[in-house]
Amino acid sequence: MMIRVAVSMLLCVAASTAQADAGCTAGTEFEPPLCPLVLPAIRQIAITENAAKSAAEKDPAIRCDGFRLREAHVRRYLARAKTTTARAAHFTLDWSPCYAAGDVTFSDGRSGRWRIDQFRSGTLTLGDGEPVVLFCARCRFRPFAW
Repeated sequence: MMIRVAVSMLLCVAASTAQADAGCTAGTEFEPPLCPLVLPAIRQIAITENAAKSAAEKDPAIRCDGFRLREAHVRRYLARAKTTTARAAHFTLDWSPCYAAGDVTFSDGRSGRWRIDQFRSGTLTLGDGEPVVLFCARCRFRPFAW
Protein backbone atom coordinates (compact mmCIF):
# COMPACT_ATOMS: atom_id res chain seq x y z
CA MET A 1 0.00 0.00 0.00
CA MET A 2 2.81 2.44 0.90
CA ILE A 3 4.50 1.69 -2.41
CA ARG A 4 1.33 2.60 -4.32
CA VAL A 5 1.02 5.88 -2.42
CA ALA A 6 4.68 6.70 -3.03
CA VAL A 7 4.41 5.87 -6.74
CA SER A 8 1.25 7.98 -7.03
CA MET A 9 2.98 10.92 -5.36
CA LEU A 10 6.00 10.59 -7.67
CA LEU A 11 3.74 10.50 -10.73
CA CYS A 12 1.95 13.64 -9.55
CA VAL A 13 5.25 15.43 -8.99
CA ALA A 14 6.55 14.30 -12.39
CA ALA A 15 3.36 15.44 -14.14
CA SER A 16 3.40 18.84 -12.45
CA THR A 17 7.13 19.24 -13.21
CA ALA A 18 6.53 18.42 -16.89
CA GLN A 19 3.64 20.86 -16.92
CA ALA A 20 5.77 23.57 -15.29
CA ASP A 21 8.62 22.90 -17.74
CA ALA A 22 6.23 23.47 -20.64
CA GLY A 23 5.15 26.78 -19.09
CA CYS A 24 1.71 25.43 -18.27
CA THR A 25 -0.31 26.22 -15.17
CA ALA A 26 -2.32 23.68 -13.20
CA GLY A 27 -5.57 25.65 -13.20
CA THR A 28 -7.90 26.46 -10.34
CA GLU A 29 -11.57 26.22 -9.53
CA PHE A 30 -12.20 29.34 -11.64
CA GLU A 31 -9.50 29.11 -14.30
CA PRO A 32 -8.62 26.12 -16.49
CA PRO A 33 -5.12 24.74 -16.90
CA LEU A 34 -3.35 27.02 -19.38
CA CYS A 35 -0.39 26.43 -21.69
CA PRO A 36 1.52 28.92 -23.85
CA LEU A 37 0.22 29.80 -27.29
CA VAL A 38 3.10 30.17 -29.72
CA LEU A 39 2.17 31.91 -32.95
CA PRO A 40 4.19 33.50 -35.75
CA ALA A 41 3.97 37.26 -36.20
CA ILE A 42 0.56 38.46 -37.32
CA ARG A 43 0.51 39.98 -40.79
CA GLN A 44 -3.19 40.86 -41.04
CA ILE A 45 -6.38 40.72 -39.00
CA ALA A 46 -9.88 41.07 -40.40
CA ILE A 47 -12.95 41.46 -38.20
CA THR A 48 -15.98 39.92 -39.91
CA GLU A 49 -18.40 39.89 -36.96
CA ASN A 50 -18.41 42.43 -34.16
CA ALA A 51 -20.77 43.01 -31.23
CA ALA A 52 -22.41 39.76 -32.35
CA LYS A 53 -24.84 37.76 -30.23
CA SER A 54 -24.84 33.96 -30.16
CA ALA A 55 -27.92 32.32 -31.64
CA ALA A 56 -28.07 30.22 -28.45
CA GLU A 57 -29.04 33.34 -26.48
CA LYS A 58 -32.79 33.76 -26.90
CA ASP A 59 -33.37 36.58 -24.40
CA PRO A 60 -34.06 39.76 -26.42
CA ALA A 61 -33.02 41.87 -23.42
CA ILE A 62 -29.42 40.66 -23.76
CA ARG A 63 -27.55 43.05 -26.02
CA CYS A 64 -23.97 42.85 -27.23
CA ASP A 65 -23.54 46.38 -28.58
CA GLY A 66 -20.91 47.15 -25.92
CA PHE A 67 -18.55 44.39 -27.03
CA ARG A 68 -16.78 45.77 -30.08
CA LEU A 69 -13.23 44.69 -30.81
CA ARG A 70 -10.72 46.64 -32.85
CA GLU A 71 -7.73 45.12 -34.61
CA ALA A 72 -5.47 46.24 -31.73
CA HIS A 73 -7.67 44.34 -29.24
CA VAL A 74 -7.40 41.13 -31.28
CA ARG A 75 -3.62 41.45 -31.62
CA ARG A 76 -3.27 42.06 -27.88
CA TYR A 77 -5.58 39.15 -27.07
CA LEU A 78 -3.69 36.69 -29.31
CA ALA A 79 -0.37 37.85 -27.84
CA ARG A 80 -1.57 37.21 -24.27
CA ALA A 81 -3.98 34.25 -24.63
CA LYS A 82 -3.07 30.73 -23.59
CA THR A 83 -4.47 27.38 -24.68
CA THR A 84 -6.67 25.02 -22.70
CA THR A 85 -9.00 22.14 -23.42
CA ALA A 86 -12.65 22.50 -24.34
CA ARG A 87 -13.58 20.33 -21.36
CA ALA A 88 -11.57 22.40 -18.88
CA ALA A 89 -12.98 25.64 -20.29
CA HIS A 90 -16.53 24.28 -20.11
CA PHE A 91 -16.23 23.44 -16.42
CA THR A 92 -14.34 26.53 -15.24
CA LEU A 93 -15.16 29.53 -17.42
CA ASP A 94 -18.30 31.62 -17.68
CA TRP A 95 -20.06 31.70 -21.03
CA SER A 96 -20.83 34.94 -22.82
CA PRO A 97 -23.27 35.28 -25.72
CA CYS A 98 -21.36 38.34 -26.96
CA TYR A 99 -18.49 37.77 -29.37
CA ALA A 100 -16.43 39.01 -32.28
CA ALA A 101 -14.92 36.86 -35.01
CA GLY A 102 -12.70 37.17 -38.02
CA ASP A 103 -9.68 36.00 -39.95
CA VAL A 104 -5.97 36.19 -39.27
CA THR A 105 -2.96 35.79 -41.56
CA PHE A 106 0.49 35.09 -40.18
CA SER A 107 3.93 36.03 -41.47
CA ASP A 108 4.66 32.40 -42.40
CA GLY A 109 1.69 32.37 -44.80
CA ARG A 110 -0.67 30.35 -42.60
CA SER A 111 -4.13 31.71 -42.01
CA GLY A 112 -6.92 31.00 -39.61
CA ARG A 113 -10.21 31.99 -38.12
CA TRP A 114 -10.59 33.42 -34.62
CA ARG A 115 -13.54 33.99 -32.32
CA ILE A 116 -13.30 35.87 -29.01
CA ASP A 117 -16.06 36.37 -26.46
CA GLN A 118 -16.67 39.11 -23.94
CA PHE A 119 -15.55 36.95 -20.98
CA ARG A 120 -12.07 36.46 -22.51
CA SER A 121 -12.37 32.97 -23.95
CA GLY A 122 -12.06 32.16 -27.61
CA THR A 123 -10.94 29.82 -30.33
CA LEU A 124 -8.35 29.87 -33.09
CA THR A 125 -8.64 27.51 -36.04
CA LEU A 126 -5.63 27.29 -38.33
CA GLY A 127 -6.40 26.08 -41.84
CA ASP A 128 -8.55 22.95 -41.74
CA GLY A 129 -7.33 22.03 -38.24
CA GLU A 130 -9.31 21.61 -35.07
CA PRO A 131 -10.13 24.76 -33.09
CA VAL A 132 -7.68 25.58 -30.33
CA VAL A 133 -9.51 26.75 -27.20
CA LEU A 134 -8.10 29.97 -25.74
CA PHE A 135 -8.43 31.96 -22.55
CA CYS A 136 -6.76 35.26 -21.73
CA ALA A 137 -6.48 35.74 -17.98
CA ARG A 138 -4.34 38.84 -18.58
CA CYS A 139 -6.90 40.56 -20.84
CA ARG A 140 -8.35 42.78 -18.16
CA PHE A 141 -8.95 45.75 -20.41
CA ARG A 142 -12.01 47.12 -22.16
CA PRO A 143 -14.11 45.92 -23.88
CA PHE A 144 -13.64 42.61 -22.01
CA ALA A 145 -15.66 41.87 -18.88
CA TRP A 146 -14.14 39.97 -15.96
